This record gives sequence, C-alpha cells and structure tokens, in this order.
Amino acid sequence: MAEAANMTHVVLFKMPDTFDAVLAEAASTSKKLLEIPGVQTVQFGKTFTTERAQGWTHVLVVQFDSKESLPGYGPHPIHKAWADKFARPYMTEILGVDIDGLRYAKI
Repeated sequence: MAEAANMTHVVLFKMPDTFDAVLAEAASTSKKLLEIPGVQTVQFGKTFTTERAQGWTHVLVVQFDSKESLPGYGPHPIHKAWADKFARPYMTEILGVDIDGLRYAKI
C-alpha cells in the first residue's frame, strides 16, 4: 500500500439540464488544470447516484502536492478560464471543501 501526503479540493455543483450540452467538453478540457503548479490529478463529471446527491449534479476533484499550492490555483488563468466557461455561466449553487492529510492507495 502506498502512502502520500497531499491536499484534495472537492467542488460540488448544481447544474441545470442545459449543462449536458457542454459536459463532454467541460470534462475533456478539465485536464488543462493539470498545467497549474501543484496540481497532481483532476477528475470532473456528472454524478450517477442521484438518489442520494441532494440535488448536486456534478463534481470536480483536484489533488494537489500540498496545501501550499491551493492559494495559486483559484486566480490562475487556466482555472479562471475553465470556471468562466463551464462553471459560472451554468451553476445554480456551489460547495467547495478542502482536506489535507495522508492518502492511501493500492499499487
């Protein structure tokens, strides 16, 4: 089992059905977030567990090398461009949380 210190940024979105028209593009271009210093992994998609999602429709998970990388993420031009095109025009509600700690993985 592998162990690594990192920070995870989780954002939940409530998006209208009209967002489905750009979902594939939003998901595929989210990989550009990997170009932001400190970003290690990115995952974005639509939830398939709607019965317990309480109206949250989409999730963005970004893992960073450390919590010190987070302050540069929000104002970074790549993040701003993605959010301006795919999040802000569509979202009706947003919730973000960040956790810092050890991450375990099978390898």
